[in-house]
Amino acid sequence: MKKFYNDNLSHVPISPLNDNVDEKLLDLYMPPKIFSMCKDKVTFTQKNKRVTKYKDVFQTDSKMNRRIFLQGEAGSGKTTFLAKLALEWCKSTSSHMESSKNTDLKAIDLVIYDRNKLTTSSTYHEQSDMPCASSATNDDSDTSTASTHPFDLASFITTKESAISSSCDSSSGDSRSNIFADVDALQDYIFVFYITLRNSVKQSDVYTMIKEQIIDSIYSQDDREKAYRLVNEIMKRERCLVLLDGLDEWAGSGDHHNLPTLVSVYNQCVMLITTRPWKLAEGKVKHSEIDAVFQLEGINEPFELSRIILSRLVAKAELEIKHKAFKRYIRNQKLRKLISSPMMLSVIVCLYAEGIELKGSKCEIYILLLESLFKKANSEMRTFEQFSSPCFRGTQYIQPNIESLNRLAETAFHLLFVNAKENSLVFNITELKKFKMDERKQQDFALKSGILSAKLTASTLRSSSSFMFIHKSMQEFLAAYHIACNTNLIDDIISIYLNRHPKAYLDISQVFIFLCGLDVSCAEKLSNMMNERDDLNTREQPDCHRMFNRIILEGYREAYANGYSDISLKLSHFYFDRNNIIDLHKIWENNAANAIVLEVDIDDMKPFENRRTSLANDECASQITFDLHSCLELKIVRLTGRCILVKGKYQKGTFV
Repeated sequence: MKKFYNDNLSHVPISPLNDNVDEKLLDLYMPPKIFSMCKDKVTFTQKNKRVTKYKDVFQTDSKMNRRIFLQGEAGSGKTTFLAKLALEWCKSTSSHMESSKNTDLKAIDLVIYDRNKLTTSSTYHEQSDMPCASSATNDDSDTSTASTHPFDLASFITTKESAISSSCDSSSGDSRSNIFADVDALQDYIFVFYITLRNSVKQSDVYTMIKEQIIDSIYSQDDREKAYRLVNEIMKRERCLVLLDGLDEWAGSGDHHNLPTLVSVYNQCVMLITTRPWKLAEGKVKHSEIDAVFQLEGINEPFELSRIILSRLVAKAELEIKHKAFKRYIRNQKLRKLISSPMMLSVIVCLYAEGIELKGSKCEIYILLLESLFKKANSEMRTFEQFSSPCFRGTQYIQPNIESLNRLAETAFHLLFVNAKENSLVFNITELKKFKMDERKQQDFALKSGILSAKLTASTLRSSSSFMFIHKSMQEFLAAYHIACNTNLIDDIISIYLNRHPKAYLDISQVFIFLCGLDVSCAEKLSNMMNERDDLNTREQPDCHRMFNRIILEGYREAYANGYSDISLKLSHFYFDRNNIIDLHKIWENNAANAIVLEVDIDDMKPFENRRTSLANDECASQITFDLHSCLELKIVRLTGRCILVKGKYQKGTFV
C-alpha cells in the first residue's frame, strides 16, 4: 500500500508541458490566495476578506455549507488545492487513529482519484456502528461477518498509516503551514471522495461516480457489490466530503440537472466543487444551489515556489545565484503578475532553467503558455513545417489549433484597437459573434483551454455573461500576432486608433514589444508611427518621452532575443543611464539624424563593467561615443559622468 501511495498519489508535474517530470506534491505545494465572495444582486462579487482556514470554507456564520464552489482561472491551483486537502485529511485521520486507544476502531481504505494520480486515504468507524456488507442486503449468501468475508475491513488497517505518515511528514514544521493549518476541521468527515468530473462527463449521479472512479479502481469484480453497499450505508449515516474537480469540464446527462447530484438520503454529505468562473457565469446554477463561493487568485509566495522548482532543476551549488537572477529577471521583464499562477510560474521557471532567461524573450514565454493552455483543450500534436517567426519553431500543440488561434487573435486585436475602450478588456457575446467566436466549437475551445474566462454580469432584467482573456498581457500578445499576420492593419486601423487617442501610443507598448519579437518590419513601421505621436508632446512632458524611450529599448531587446539583430526602431528622445548604455546606443546609431534630445547620465566609476549595460549584446567598451555630425534636429544635450566622447560640431539648441 505504501508503494502504491508513493507511486501514484503524491507527485505532480513540475511543468504543465511535460507530465513525465514530477515531484512530490507536498514538497512543491504553496498556500493559495483565496477570497470569499458575497451575493450582489444577481451575481457574486469578491470581498477583500482573505480565507485562510478550512473551517471558514465549510462554515458560514457557524452554519454548515453543503454546496461550496471554488472558482479560479486556468492554472490557478484548483486541482492542487483539492489534492492537498485530501492529503491533509489522510494525515489528520491517521493521527487521530494513532492517538485513539479504542481497539474497536477499524480502518477502511479507499483510493481517491485525482486528475493525474491516485491517492489512498483512510478513515474509521466504531465497530458497533459500522455497516458491513451483510447489513445492506437480505441475501443469505452475504450474511458473513466482515472479519470472515473476503471483503475484510480489518485486513486493510496495517500498512496504510505508515504510507500516509511517510508522504505527509515532509511538510511538517514548514512555515507554509500557517495557512489552512486547521486540519482538525477535516476530521469531521468520515470519508473524503475525490472525483474528477471530466472522467464522468455524462454522469450526473455522484454515487455512481464514486463507484466507477473509486471503488472499481480498488476492488476485484467479486468484492465490488459489497463495497458499493457499504459505502452507500456510510454515506446515508455519516458526514462525508465529496470533492468534485472541474465543473467546467462536465457536461451532465442532458436532462434538467445543472450540477452533479446527491440523492436526498445523503443529506449529511458536503460537496466542494471547483470550476472556472465562466461556468457559474452561464447562469445555469441557481443561487439556491450555492451555499458559498470562493475565488482562488493563485499562490501566496510565488518566489518561494520558484526557488523550490529551481532546486529540482539546477545544481545545489548554483541554486542561490540562479534564484536571485531569476527574481531579477521577473522584475526586469515585468512578469510579477503572471507568476501568481502556479501553472504560468512553472512554465517560466522551467524556461529559465533551460537558459531562456539569457535571451529574455517575452514572445517565447507566451507561446509556451499558449502551448500549455492549448494542450488542455486539444492534445493533438503537430509541428509547423515553416513559420515566419522563430518563436513558433518546435511547438507541438499550436499548429493543430491554428484556426482557433487565428480567431482568438483577431478578437483580441479588434477589442483593443476597434472597440470602445470600456469594452476592450471585458466584453459580451455580441463581440464574440463578430468573429464567429460564438460558435460552440470555438467558444468551447477558448473556455476549456482557459484563454478566455467568463463571469455573470449583474442585471435586473436578465442575466448574461461577460468574457475576458485570461490576462491582459495574453490579449496583447494575441493582438500582436494578428498584426504580424496582417501587416496592413497598421495603416488601416492602428493609425486611426492613435489619432483618436493621443496618448494611446504609450498604452499599446506591450503590443509593440511583442510585435518586435514576431515581425521586425511591422515593428519598425509601428515605431515610426508611435514616435511621431511622442514628438508632438511638449518639453513640459518629459515623462512621456522617457517612458517611450524605455518602450523602444524593450522592443529592441525583444527583437534581439528572437534573433533579429538588424532592427531599426524610430526614436527621437534619448535618455542614457548605466543600465542601457550599449543597447540604447545601437538604437541611437540609426536615429542620430532625427534625434531631438540627448541626455547621458552614467555617473559611475566603471560604467561598462556593469553587466546590465546590455541585455541584448555581449559587447564591451571602454567609452561611449556620440557623433553629432548628422544631428540636424538635436535641441537639447545633457552629459553627466565619465567615459563619454563627443565628436563633431554642435551648434543648434542647448548644451548642458
